[in-house]
Amino acid sequence: MSAASIPWLNNAKDVPLNANSGTVPDMADTMMDWFQLMTFGVITKTVSAFQLVEDVVNVTFHGVIQPLSGRQIEMKPEGQRQWNWIMVHSDLTLKLEIDDIIIYLGKQYRVQNSKDYSLYKYFYYELVEDWEQAGPPTP
Repeated sequence: MSAASIPWLNNAKDVPLNANSGTVPDMADTMMDWFQLMTFGVITKTVSAFQLVEDVVNVTFHGVIQPLSGRQIEMKPEGQRQWNWIMVHSDLTLKLEIDDIIIYLGKQYRVQNSKDYSLYKYFYYELVEDWEQAGPPTP
């Protein structure tokens, strides 16, 4: 008796990973074992009385930071190896957009790339150290 003659036998090769719920692995537990509690200062910009006002809003989330490899940096269109590039894996509470500016450990970074892996319960970002100092003036 062949597999084709058994109607209740489903072959997994014919089912795409995202075809129905439950087929994408839930990475939340795995990622939380890897993550640590972190805080980013996210610079927000608003216009008040025709003036640009920049404020820093602290966002606390679970995540991890890693440097980009030399090969990843070489493939960037900027081609600037001396710039400090980092990648951030975060839980779903950190929502950054391309060109957002964040402050982490006293350094300012700009979001250059983001990937939405929310099906797997995490986000991925690539940040470059920002040489333009944005944000509210420091006293």
